[in-house]
This record gives sequence, C-alpha cells and structure tokens, in this order.
Amino acid sequence: EFTVNPVPYSDHLPLTFLLAGPRVSMEVGTWFPAALKWTPKDESNYKRKVQERLSAIGGGRFSTQESIKSLIRACASQQTLGESSLSTGLGMKNNKPWFTFECLRLRQRVFRLLRLHQKTNSNLVLAKCKETDREYKRLCADRKRSYRGEVAMRFVAVRDGKQFWRLVGEFKIRQSSPTGGIGMSEWVSYFSGLFSPPIRSPTMSYAPPLIEDAALDADFTLVELRRYLSTVKNNKAPGEDRIPFEFYVNAPDDLLVEMVGNFNSLFNGGDLPDSFRRALVFPIYKKGDKSDPSNFRGISCLDSDAKLYSGMLAVRLADWTEANDILYEGQAGFRRGYSTHDNLFTLTNIVQLRFAQKKRTYCFFIDMRAAFDSIQRHALIFKLHSMGVSSKWVAAVERLYRGTEARVWVANHVSGYFSTHSGVKQGCPLSPTLFALFVNDLSEIVGGGVQIANTRINALLYADDIALIADTPGILQQMIDRLSEYVKVWGLEINLTKSKIIVFRPHWGRPTASERWKLDDQCIDVVDSYRYLGIVLSHNLQLKRHFMEKSRAARAGINSIWHGLFSAADVPTEVKFRVFDAVTLATVCYGAQFWGYSAYEELEKVKRFFLKKLFRLPMNAPNYIVYNETKQGTILLTSLKLNADYLLRVLRQPEGRFTRATALEVIRRGIGWAEEWRKMFRLYLDEPPVDPFDPSVFGVVAKTVLDGQRMSFRNGISEKANSAQYHLLYRHLNLEVDYVSTLTQYEAMVVMKCRGELLRLNCQPWIPDRVHLCALCNLRADETLQHFLA
Repeated sequence: EFTVNPVPYSDHLPLTFLLAGPRVSMEVGTWFPAALKWTPKDESNYKRKVQERLSAIGGGRFSTQESIKSLIRACASQQTLGESSLSTGLGMKNNKPWFTFECLRLRQRVFRLLRLHQKTNSNLVLAKCKETDREYKRLCADRKRSYRGEVAMRFVAVRDGKQFWRLVGEFKIRQSSPTGGIGMSEWVSYFSGLFSPPIRSPTMSYAPPLIEDAALDADFTLVELRRYLSTVKNNKAPGEDRIPFEFYVNAPDDLLVEMVGNFNSLFNGGDLPDSFRRALVFPIYKKGDKSDPSNFRGISCLDSDAKLYSGMLAVRLADWTEANDILYEGQAGFRRGYSTHDNLFTLTNIVQLRFAQKKRTYCFFIDMRAAFDSIQRHALIFKLHSMGVSSKWVAAVERLYRGTEARVWVANHVSGYFSTHSGVKQGCPLSPTLFALFVNDLSEIVGGGVQIANTRINALLYADDIALIADTPGILQQMIDRLSEYVKVWGLEINLTKSKIIVFRPHWGRPTASERWKLDDQCIDVVDSYRYLGIVLSHNLQLKRHFMEKSRAARAGINSIWHGLFSAADVPTEVKFRVFDAVTLATVCYGAQFWGYSAYEELEKVKRFFLKKLFRLPMNAPNYIVYNETKQGTILLTSLKLNADYLLRVLRQPEGRFTRATALEVIRRGIGWAEEWRKMFRLYLDEPPVDPFDPSVFGVVAKTVLDGQRMSFRNGISEKANSAQYHLLYRHLNLEVDYVSTLTQYEAMVVMKCRGELLRLNCQPWIPDRVHLCALCNLRADETLQHFLA
C-alpha cells in the first residue's frame, strides 16, 4: 500500500509506502579480522624468515603453541605477497584473480603519463602513453589467457562433485552468504541450544578402566606430523588465530619439531590451550526458509594447530580400529578403502538378488536430527572405554571436549562466547571416526537383516546416513522398535519428516495394506523413491529420475562456466574437451561404479548438448556427424571403465567385505551387472575364459571389452553415414580426418558445418513445404551445400 501526501508548498508530492521484505537485523557482533593470506610465491621467503628467527632465538624457546603462532604472524607480516586484491591507486580495487603486480604497475604508469600529457600537451608524452597502454593491454591479455589455462587444468584434475562445484563458484558473481536477516543474538540462541541440549540419556556410573596400548600411547613423531600435513587441503578457513594450514605445511622442520614437542606435552597430560577448546561456528545454508536458523548447518572452524593435533589423534585411532577390526563392516564413512559406492553397490546387489527370487526388500532410510551435534559426550567416553581404547588416548579426547566454547561467525563479525556441552565438532578431523564408533553397536542391537549366501546384512552406514534392511515387514518393524529404544538410551533423535521407507519391488508389484510401519506412535512414510548417498533410488531400481536430475545439474554446471572458459577463444579445444570430461566424471557419472555397465540416453544427451553448443551446430545435427567430426566417444565408454575398475577392486577384496560377498552371489546367479558383462564377453571375445570374473583375468578381458565397444561405436558411425536419408555428401568424405585438434575452434566450426551440410541454407529437405531455391542467384537452383560452395 502507498499514499500520496499533499503538501501546499510544492508541486512535487511525497509518496509514502511500506516495503515488505525479509527481516534485516542491525545486530552484527564484533568485527573479525581476515585470515593471513598465502600464495605459492610466499614459500621460499616465508621459510627463510622462519629459519632465520629460529636460528637467532635458539631451539627450545617455543614451549607453547602461542609462541609458535606469534613467530608465524611476525614472519607473515613481512611478506609482500599473498594479497587477494590489488589497489589500483585510483580509488578502487581490482579483484580479478589474473591481475598481478606487473599489471598494476603498468596501469599506474599509463595514468601517470596521461596526467602528464594533460598538463604539458606534449605529443611525445602522448605517444609514450599510448605505447604503455598497448603494453598494459597485452600483458593483461597474456595474464588472462594464462589464468584460464591454469583454471582449465584445475578442472581437468577434478575427481569429485565437491571439487567441481567449488571451482564453478570461482566463475560466479560473489554474493554475501544468505542469512535471511537473522540477528547475531538469534544465531547465538540457536547454536547454544543446539550444542547444549537437555541431557536425554542417563549419566553412566562406572569405574574407568586402565587400558594401555603401545600404538595409541606412544609419543608423536615428526614423521607423523609430516604425514598428516601431506593430507591437509589448501584454502581451508582457519579458526580464531587466522593462520591457515599453508603456514604449517611450508614451515621448516625445525619449527615442526618444536610443535611435536608441544603436542607430546599436551598428549601426556599438559594443560590444553584455551584456543584448542574454542571454535568459530559458521552457518552454511542448506535449504528452506532463510530466516530460520535451523535451515543452516553450523561448521566449526578450528585453529589449524588444534586441527593438526586432533588429526594426529584421529590417524592413530583410525589405524587402531582397522588393525583390531573394531568397526562394523557396513560402516563405509571416512574409512580407508571404503566409499559411498560400496554401500550403493551392496544395497543394489541385495535388491537385485531378491528380485531374481521374486521377493521384496524393505529398507528404512534414517535421518538423525543434528546427529553430530547431539552426541552426549559422557556417553561417547563410556563407549570408547568399552571398546578398549587406551586410557591415555581417551583422556586426551576428554581434555579436548572439556569446557568447550564457541562463537558464531557471520559476515566478518563474531558473537561473544557461549558454552557447548554436547556433540562432536563438525570440521574436526576426529569427529567422523568418533561418531562411527558411537553408533558402531547399532547393527548388533537392531538385529534382523537379509541373508546373502553366508553373510547376514542388516544395516549400511555412511557416518550418520543409515539404512536398515529387512526381508519381511514384520522383521523391519522389530528392527524399528529396537532402534527406538537405542536412540532413547544414547540420547539421539530420529527426524521422522526426512526418514522414509522404500519397499523395493519389481515393476509388477505394488505395496500391500500390511506394509505399514510405526516409530513409537508415529507412522513412517512409505515412498517410491529416496535420495540415498547422492543417488535417487526408486522402488524398482530404475535410475531415470536420478539421471534426469544429474543431466540438469551437468547442463547448469556447463552453462555457469561457459562465458569464463568454454567460450574463450584462447583456451585450446582439446583442453575444453578435457574439462568437460572432468565435469562428466564429477556430475553425471557419479555412482557409475555400480550402474556404469548400461547406456542411458539421458546422459548421452548431455555430451551432445555440449558438443553442439561448443561448435555452434544446429540442435538437429545428426549425432553420428557430431561424434565423428569431434572424434569424441559416448559417456557409456567412461561409465563402463569406471564400472570395470570398481568391479576389479571388489573382486580383489578380502573375505568378509559386504561388497565382495554380494558380488560373488550376483555372479553365481548370473543376474544384473554380471549378466550384462557376460553378454559383452560373448560379443567382443573370441573365446571367453571359463571364469571371466576371476580377479587375475577380469582386468584383461574388461580392457578387451572396452576396446571392442570403441570399435563398435566407430563402425556404427560409418554405417549410419552410408545409410543416411539426408546429408548425402557426407558418406563420400574421408571420415578419418582429424582437424579439430589442429585448427582454432572457429575454423573447426566452419569446416564442421561445411562437411556435415549443417550451414543454414534454404535447402533443408527434412522440412516439408519449404522454398529450397537459392536467394542469391536467379538460376532457380536449390540452395544446397554444393550450390552454395561450388
């Protein structure tokens, strides 16, 4: 609503109105400094400065972590590099990542010469200004070209979706993090309540045992610290000290020796620095109403040295659990040699095996409400003692979680401190393994499951993603009842709005009236599809909906970097192909380890969309021309190789692995992927081996199948060219010529359109009732490609 206010003293009448929008709070908290900047060019200078100071002061003078941090800050303050943006000296900043100091220097010189010319009106100065300006523009173009090549190589190195979308973000316009106008006090109220909920599980009264373990209790060594530093990733947000990992990764060994000494002092019972118990909680938007704090996930940003100490504790715990076979086999989260693909492969194998017997499989996908944040710490310590973790190691973890504090970090401002009493810190290297150990006894408690050969499988876990599996509705209800008691005892909570049940059944089956389940007194939703570990699984294992979603995501990813990379003329076409392959690997081919043996048209359309857009071909261009002219293969060739490599790894696994047990049963029954691979063996092998799935021969025969697929695909192109109804000239061309790798992208586009008769000419016989005559001559001839060119 608005009103016009009449005033007697002016012809201009004021308009009064009310804007209805999201809440905007003026509570911003205390300003927070930016992290120390680092670039690869800093390495030698920084390491030299640290070594000089260490030599001047002498060893043994850094008995606390704070003294080491002070040394790092002092050396970092003398750096001249590491700035993310450069002041142009003209009242503005240039945030382009390719803009270097050389660019800045020439730009400033251009403007100095321009001002001098304005004062003197000298033609000599003007000529020099123009010359410098040309030099400046050439340098910027070279730097921009070089930067694009570097980025392209980073895309080529992408191996998962997380890395890909992070790189995509560099091409998008930076926007402030959406917080829906939530005030700082509301953030504090939400997170303090989340991290300090009412204690739902009773406090354990027990006498802590005295357990010693040489592997867990030994002092840390420089080798262990270096080993962990080699695994940390760059560009990670630091904690309150604002010192990123890079300043430790590139530190000289003398400084790391001092750190190891400090860590051993802490491990052996020394007073823990307050900074090790503090965290910056950064809210990351998930989905839903942006004005609701519960739709944000709080990530704990810890000081880098605290993460190094926790990381070495985590490595020791992980080594101990694997050496003593502590973790449940169905727990695939954050374990060496395990992945999300293992659980997806195991689950789909179980369902296919039961489909072959015309049986249904009942699966309850569980979503724990704030699982990591709601763990009762006294219960965690009790479980660690019960599993036989050494007393010294458990005491070190107790000290890390005693008297913990946090404060919220939003828009470069922080709140005051508030106490936290529950949960493990999201962002701490220890947290995934601690959580896995906390729920390690879940499968034993709930019972049930399905029998696959000599193996009973009742639960698949990936950290807090849990799936319970049963062979009858009654067994599943019993498992749910036991689960309900379990979460009550250990202070966990099931989010029933996001927890669903799927009755996996062949296409001919429908849910029956008896297939209803309850958690306590609440009904559980039974759905036809569910997103599990990034894959949309349907009741009949059809993946069409999943592939449609992935296709849309891939197209969005391609379009989001099109202007910055794919449309750039100075990026070689071959590099663009490799970038697209990385996009494919990170998006549409996710999960190909278990589904990659089959071709899916929804995915092939993504590649053809890219190729046609890259070379500006009409969308109705024949697929065989597009594939042949670009010398590109199908996505099936990529997914089939991923599937073959994964199957070989599974076949080589030791006994006891769920993936191997279910895979051997699928092979014995000759169903699913085993049936499809046997068909390919018969098609592409002259004499298939007696047991092609023997690990010693599968790698060789799978490679032969892949080569056969490529050859069959190329032969199919020739057959389609010879039998084409339109584009009749194409069959007479040399189909083996490869010009895309030697010509520029524009030149390749022109050649491709001419060779494939893809120019926009009047003569298009596949369009009925169209005038085909040439518009440029009066010869009454059809405007075919031959008429237009020759």
